[in-house]
Amino acid sequence: MTPIRIFALEDDLIQQENLQMTLDELGYDLVGLEEKAEGVLPKLKKSKADLILLDIQLSGAQDGIELAHHINQTGDYPIIYLTAFQDTATYERARLTQPHAYLLKPVNAISLQASIESAYQQVMQADVAPKNWAADVYFRNCFFVKIGNRLQKILPEDVKWVAVSGNRYCEVVTEDRKAHVRASLAEMEQKLQAFPFVRVHRSYLINAQFIEAIHEANQTVVVAGDEIPIGKSYREGFMAYVQKF
Repeated sequence: MTPIRIFALEDDLIQQENLQMTLDELGYDLVGLEEKAEGVLPKLKKSKADLILLDIQLSGAQDGIELAHHINQTGDYPIIYLTAFQDTATYERARLTQPHAYLLKPVNAISLQASIESAYQQVMQADVAPKNWAADVYFRNCFFVKIGNRLQKILPEDVKWVAVSGNRYCEVVTEDRKAHVRASLAEMEQKLQAFPFVRVHRSYLINAQFIEAIHEANQTVVVAGDEIPIGKSYREGFMAYVQKF
């Protein structure tokens, strides 16, 4: 099988070396590595890359988000952001470029591999698979969930949390509604990986933007005024995640 071809932009030399080593260990083909956005588009086209790993802070006048807008105009390259920026304003700018994932540094190899494989599979499936409009529909920047005889649009950034609700169903909770989606929590987690959602329990996936407090003694997290349990097996990963804020 031909390895996935990856073009990366990263301006930090140490991060470049780490990225090259990680991609090599995972079996990917790094076909380009640049420090700045200027002059990248011709190189990207020539590289025949399958996807792009993009840092937001780059050398030169343009940042990664500005470059992503240009990339989206010239070709259908899936973009995965690798960034140290954790503020809402930067995330909202990045979200408009419809990335396949937004990963916070330091990124571990498993998270990177999962995001690369998922992005690549989504592109491959989009090329060959017909749309099934009879089922619940997912787009990169919104949900359409079946409510009665209509499909209701829900934006991921409006979702406070997702909870297991019976066999093969999840409850999606926003400020003004609760909707049921025909999908497992694992499937929802994969679909929402481009947004700041984190698994805190075998039955709960929460939107980090709505976190208000963490009660370590009670092992709960307050999300938009509601307490969500933190599962024992998810506690260490979740606390490592929130310590980055």
